[in-house]
Amino acid sequence: MPPAVDNPTHWQERVGEPSLTALLACLLLLTFVMTPLVELDVIGQLAAGVVWALLGVLAVLVVSGHRAAVAVILAATAAGLATAIFDRPSALSAVLARGSAAVALVALGGVIARAAFGSGRVTWHRVQGAVALYLILGLLFAHLCGLLNVLVPEAFANVPPA
Repeated sequence: MPPAVDNPTHWQERVGEPSLTALLACLLLLTFVMTPLVELDVIGQLAAGVVWALLGVLAVLVVSGHRAAVAVILAATAAGLATAIFDRPSALSAVLARGSAAVALVALGGVIARAAFGSGRVTWHRVQGAVALYLILGLLFAHLCGLLNVLVPEAFANVPPA
């Protein structure tokens, strides 16, 4: 029998749980700290792009057993980070950034949903997955609304300011 270190399933299980905890912390940071600070112009898009890239790396660690999800998340993270680095505001860059983030969130959410709501005992790991999925869904709909706002500028014209 080969040693446990050479077994990829064992490695993915060992890395998966701490990665999910770090992913959840990153989602909380992004949702409740970074996004409001970017909207208030306290920090720039580059800082948010770096946190999105960190989220992408953590997402890859969490979904490492699913090659298609890894490929989608890596491509979307690269596209989003490139958009943040070049920081040329245009409709195309906004569509690319929001669209790639939405695609990555769908891939990540799908893998987490299967793990969190699959058969078996409810564990702390599954509860973390469910909370992460809740935040992912919120971010997904925020990006979809932002994408709609870029594609149809008058989509939210009659919404009173908060």
